[in-house]
Amino acid sequence: MEHTPGPWTQKRERKIGAPIVYGNDHEIAQVRYWLGSEDVCEVEANARLIAAAPDLLAALESLCKKLITLEVLWVTLDIHPKMDASERAKVDLVMDEVRTAIAKAVDIPK
Repeated sequence: MEHTPGPWTQKRERKIGAPIVYGNDHEIAQVRYWLGSEDVCEVEANARLIAAAPDLLAALESLCKKLITLEVLWVTLDIHPKMDASERAKVDLVMDEVRTAIAKAVDIPK
């Protein structure tokens, strides 16, 4: 199942006093204050992060595709950038982190 398409927005709902995230003209999530929570900024930051989720996912998917295309070009044209094994391992780690985040968001195996 696909998530509600973006963009998502968030605004503070006066009735409940907590941020609500909206997408496609309907409520996606209510970001509630929890018992003992006095940090309004943290709750609002959580709502902003949730509202940014579709944009973040799209950016990661785009980055992943572009990096794969770049890698194919490097191999095809035999113009690999000068990287030692340590630098290459760092690039591979970042790509693995990107793929893991995408898989987590779309619920597919890595």
